[in-house]
Amino acid sequence: MTTPDPPNEQPPPTPDGSSLGTGGAVRLLTTLEQIQAHLGGLQRTVATLHQMVLASMGKAPEPPMPAPEASEASPPAFASAPMTGASHDDLPASVPALPRSAPPAPALTKSVGAGLVFRDAAVVQQELELYPNGINGVTGQPLITLDTLTASHLARATAEGERERGIYAVREEQTHQEHLGLVFGISEDRLDESRWAIVIHRDEAAQLLEALFPLIQHRSTQQGITLPPLAVQPDETCGQWLARLVPDPQTAWNARPPILLYHAGESSSAWLQRHGVGHGVVDPRRGVPYYLLLVGQPGATLKRVPPHIPFVFQYELDLFWAVGRLCFTDAEGEHILSEYRAYAEQVVAFEQQYDPDPPPIPPDPVRLHDPAYRRHLVLFGTHHAHDPATERSATELILPLAQGSDGIPPIAERFSFSQQLFLGPQAGTAATHANLQAILTGQARGGKPALLFTATHGIGLPPDDPQLVARQGALLCQDWQGWGEIEPQHAFAAADLPPDTDVRGLIVCCFACYGAGCPEADEFVFALAQDGDAPAERPIIAPFPLISKLSQQLLVRGALAFIGHVDRAWTYSFSATNAPAQVQSFEDLLARLMAGKRVGFAMDQFNQRQGAFAMLLSNEIESASFGKRVAPTDLGKLWAARNDARNYALLGDPAVRLPLAAIAE
Repeated sequence: MTTPDPPNEQPPPTPDGSSLGTGGAVRLLTTLEQIQAHLGGLQRTVATLHQMVLASMGKAPEPPMPAPEASEASPPAFASAPMTGASHDDLPASVPALPRSAPPAPALTKSVGAGLVFRDAAVVQQELELYPNGINGVTGQPLITLDTLTASHLARATAEGERERGIYAVREEQTHQEHLGLVFGISEDRLDESRWAIVIHRDEAAQLLEALFPLIQHRSTQQGITLPPLAVQPDETCGQWLARLVPDPQTAWNARPPILLYHAGESSSAWLQRHGVGHGVVDPRRGVPYYLLLVGQPGATLKRVPPHIPFVFQYELDLFWAVGRLCFTDAEGEHILSEYRAYAEQVVAFEQQYDPDPPPIPPDPVRLHDPAYRRHLVLFGTHHAHDPATERSATELILPLAQGSDGIPPIAERFSFSQQLFLGPQAGTAATHANLQAILTGQARGGKPALLFTATHGIGLPPDDPQLVARQGALLCQDWQGWGEIEPQHAFAAADLPPDTDVRGLIVCCFACYGAGCPEADEFVFALAQDGDAPAERPIIAPFPLISKLSQQLLVRGALAFIGHVDRAWTYSFSATNAPAQVQSFEDLLARLMAGKRVGFAMDQFNQRQGAFAMLLSNEIESASFGKRVAPTDLGKLWAARNDARNYALLGDPAVRLPLAAIAE
């Protein structure tokens, strides 16, 4: 009901918006939409509390106001018009099954600077909200507002195909076997057994391989491979180079360079089939090594479509193999050969100094216990006021890792690592920009860490922002108050690394939106096509698929590996509504790294989660298509969990590890 204006008082004139400008109007509109949605939820919560208080006083609860008849959940629409919180109705006690068809939804062709808003009009309860990580790097608003009912439609519209379902089914079956990853009898620690190779596009210029010759020669020696002289000819492709060096495809593994070629457009299944194997437990003796280092861009550059290996190939191959990627590019997405060479040379020099393979007998005391390189773990996590995403990552991820949980001691204590915690706004050890810089330059108390674990928002910029390539995925620090526009000093980007930064031997685990990279188009959220059963054009979120600049520069400056998210990060890695914190995957990752395991093998728990959630989601969608009443809220949460597990990626050589014998306690 509309309240009449007070006597003798005229309503204020409606602003024409001309003073706001287009960008300001879009930001204001999104803010108002979010406020309206939260007011609707607050109104419903207050009404519920009112009824509870009446009941506790022995009074009859007042009858609820009649709600308009609710139709079955409709597909999400991009919020281009204001939503009214006053007309929200209660959610049904039993959620209906997802419909097979739905009314049309507007297509979304571009993302906007103020963030994406995907909402179902029925959602007013906080527990139905999803809290994806990520803050708009200009406005300070969430990159996306999303609820579980809307997510259920997105899940239905992107159901996996038969090939993908087959891959996930094999991975799910493998989780119940005693030996994960490698076949029994093959050691993941010994490269002469588990093997290592570079995977590169056959049409890529051979100069890219030439930049990696130091690493190729080093890993070949560790595998017992005798290499012929390595040299490239002008204008030679990788395919031509390999055919010249190895004219006979049947040449034994120990007599050829450890290089495998990727052909344009190949799926992981087709690539494996061409090499004589399939998805499943890995036997390196059958042709595909366990440790695979992909080299090259994930897609088009700013001006062309070069030979590339897409992100999805990495995701699928990583379900069974230990997969990393190297990609060092400039502002237009083109290769920087000197940075590939720098990484290769630094890894080789580091391992020759600290981690010789095989180790000398007796051990060389000169190499042991370098006081500048210590068993030291740093945990860095923000906690912004009124921000559910960082509240959860701080209390349900960082703190359990730092303090232990369920009676289990902290992970650092169990592996004889020292530990330093930088959390939220706490005095002295706040998760600030200055403290993160001090950590990476060795100025923080405790010195340089061997392991750095961060949990923050990553910033996302509008696709036409000139700073996107340089700052996408920059880590939003505690300096930002949790509201308002983002200033450059609020987020830690590659440019914030001092020129003399030296992080040799560091492994970084980064929980942040776009921390490892970003696709060109959003892979998870979109408006639905007219039939309501398939995605329309996806929002463009970057000028081209890219690897984050911060991760690239840490690798160039000596880091061994960087583990992070490509695309959005979600709290479902460790958080679920009405359930205790689930940090086992992160504990398992850190435990393996602290035990000196190779980083590609250490990530296997995330691969298990990806396969399990993908299979569960696929099964639920298929069951719904046959009439099973699947709660949309459950489907939406499962969709978010699958997204989160799928997007972890390793940047760097998957065969690197912490050299425990050389790290001082």
